[in-house]
Amino acid sequence: MKRFYKFFIHFIVIVQSMLIYQLYYYHSYTKETIHYWINLPYKFTKRSYMSLYVRYGEIKTYLINNDLLLSNRQFAILIWATVIGVILLKEKKIRKSFLQVLKTFFSKKLLILWLLALAYNMIIIYFMWKQGFWNISHFKVTILWMLFIGYIMLFNAIGVAKDNRYFLKLILQNLKVTILFEFILNLYSFSLVTELIIVPVTVFISMMVAVTEHKNKEDYQKIASFLNTILFFVGAWMMWNSISQIIAQFNNLNLERLIVLLSMGSILSILFIPFVIIVAVVSAYECLFIPISFKKVIKEDIKKYLYFQIVLACGFDVKKIKNFISDSNVLLSSMSNKEDVNSFIKAYKLRQKEGNNLHLTSHSHKGARRTVR
Repeated sequence: MKRFYKFFIHFIVIVQSMLIYQLYYYHSYTKETIHYWINLPYKFTKRSYMSLYVRYGEIKTYLINNDLLLSNRQFAILIWATVIGVILLKEKKIRKSFLQVLKTFFSKKLLILWLLALAYNMIIIYFMWKQGFWNISHFKVTILWMLFIGYIMLFNAIGVAKDNRYFLKLILQNLKVTILFEFILNLYSFSLVTELIIVPVTVFISMMVAVTEHKNKEDYQKIASFLNTILFFVGAWMMWNSISQIIAQFNNLNLERLIVLLSMGSILSILFIPFVIIVAVVSAYECLFIPISFKKVIKEDIKKYLYFQIVLACGFDVKKIKNFISDSNVLLSSMSNKEDVNSFIKAYKLRQKEGNNLHLTSHSHKGARRTVR
C-alpha cells in the first residue's frame, strides 16, 4: 500500500510538472491540452461502452438464434425458486439441513459418480455432434436435461431399481406420446409477468391436488376433482397458446430442427440408460459385498474368488443381485476354500433353476385355468 501511495504521489508530481512546463513554454496550447486530458477518460469510457454494447448485441443475437436463452417460463421458475430458496434459507435449521445435503451430495463417492455421468454424457454428445445430430442450439436442452432428468434418473436407479424391468420402463417412458404434448406445451411461453403468475398458481394447485387425492373423504375427492379441472383448463390454455403460435409461424418454422429438439431429451435419456444400468448394478453389488466382507466364517483369502463367482452367477440382473443374500443364505454359509465356493454357487444356481421352473409351472396353471373359464 505504501508503494502504491508513493507511486501515486510521484505520478501527480510528474503530471503537475508537465502542466507547469506547458504553461511556461507552450501557453498557447495549454487550454487545448487540458481540455484533451480532461476529455480523454470520457472518450475512452464512451468508446468502451459502445464496444461492449455492440458486443452484447452480437452475443444476444447469437444466443437467440441458437435458442440458448431461457424462456419466460424457465426464467419465471428460476425467479420463484430463488425467492423461495432465499426465504427458506433464512431459517437456521433449514440452512443447516441444506448444508448437510450439499455435503452429502458432493461427498467423494457421489462426486466421482456425477463426474463420470458428466463424462459419459460428454462422450455421447461428442459422437452425436460428429454425426451432425447435435449442435450448439441443443446446449440449453442438454444442460436442462442433465440437471433435471439425467442426474435424477441416475439417483433413482440406485435406490428404486428392483429388477431389470425398471430400465425397460425408463425406455418406454421416453417413447410416450405425452412427451409430444409436453414439448408443444413448453414450446412457447407467455410474457414474463404472466408466467410469474401462472407458475406459482399451477404449483400450488398441483400440491393441493396431491394432498387431497390421498384423503379418502368424499369432500376431499370433490375438491381434488375441482382442482384437477382448473389444472386441465390452465393446461388447455397453455396448449392453445403454443398451437396458435405454431400455426401463426408455421411458414417460418424449421420443422427438422423442431423434430430434433423434440426428440433430444428422449434420445439423451435412452443413451444414458446403459450408464444408469452399470451404476445400478455396481451399487447393488456393493450393497451385497459389504455384509459378506464382515463374515468371519468365510476366509479372507477366498472372498475375492467368491465375489468373482457371484458376479458370474448374477451378471447384470439387478433382482438376482439384490436377492442374492436371501436366496443363497450366503451369510449362514461357511467357506474355507475354492471348492466350498464352487459348491455353494452350484447349489445357488440349482435353487434358482428350480425356482424358475416352479414359477413357470404356476404361470402355466394360471393360463390353463383362464382357458377353462
